[in-house]
Amino acid sequence: SKLMVLKILPAPIIKNMEVVITPPNYTNIRPTTINDLGFLQIPEGSFVSWLFKSKNTDQISFSINNESNLLNTENNKAYFERQILESSTYTISTSNEFEQFKDSISYFIDVIKDEFPTIKAEEVIDSTNLNIRFIKGFINDDYGFSNLIFSINTADTTIKEQININNQNSSQVFFKTINLEELNLNEATETSFLFTVYDNDKINGYKSSETKLFKIIRPTNDELIEQYDKEHDLVEAGLNEQLASLKNLEEELERLEKSLI
Repeated sequence: SKLMVLKILPAPIIKNMEVVITPPNYTNIRPTTINDLGFLQIPEGSFVSWLFKSKNTDQISFSINNESNLLNTENNKAYFERQILESSTYTISTSNEFEQFKDSISYFIDVIKDEFPTIKAEEVIDSTNLNIRFIKGFINDDYGFSNLIFSINTADTTIKEQININNQNSSQVFFKTINLEELNLNEATETSFLFTVYDNDKINGYKSSETKLFKIIRPTNDELIEQYDKEHDLVEAGLNEQLASLKNLEEELERLEKSLI
């Protein structure tokens, strides 16, 4: 029989895949390096790089979301980088002069979306001064904040004020005091206010959330007079109580003196 020679052709293969995930700076999450693991879970807007170490490979096809990229190998290595904004599927296949992208493997990238910030606030009216409003609020976000704005609106004017917060602290309390006398309002002026918080998500244009709209009703002169009368009565009652205590103390001293004679 005739002698047959079987020649084995080199198959293009990927020996190692190194993936580096670099989250956006504002997240304060450090870059992560993963080896030989294709499924990824990453923060929205992360840059992801793939370093392929191959054997017998001339080209690597890298397709992500139906977009094909042909990577030429150099010293059996190839590199690809992309910013990922949405959950994606990517597919890898290899080629050389003997085998043209015969087999492929697909992986999934799960993108963790940046959440909207949350904010809530409550109003407390000072019972001793109807012109004072105390506001206590709470803000929360997944990575932090860029701004907190207080807005107060009258019939023809809007005043905005930046509230001091710690942008790096993802959960915190804030306070605001409103003095109606400083606003020069009359009883007929319709006034409202709210707070708007902005997160630090530069990729999505700094997302924001607002509190409910608080309505301000300026106390009438009658209400202020009534408040003054109540405060006067409380003061007078307190003085009468102190005078009664002093009188009792005098009587007790007199009894003590008589007992010593």
